[in-house]
Amino acid sequence: MNKRNPAVAFYQHRGFRIKRDEVIDIGQGYVMDDHVMELVL
Repeated sequence: MNKRNPAVAFYQHRGFRIKRDEVIDIGQGYVMDDHVMELVL
């Protein structure tokens, strides 16, 4: 999930946590700067 997405707080409120951050080069000078989130059941 994109770090600047306001839905991050929505998912955290429902028990998801940020597992790690990833920066992925997607080419032509662009990167995806995201959180990887998980829900432990």
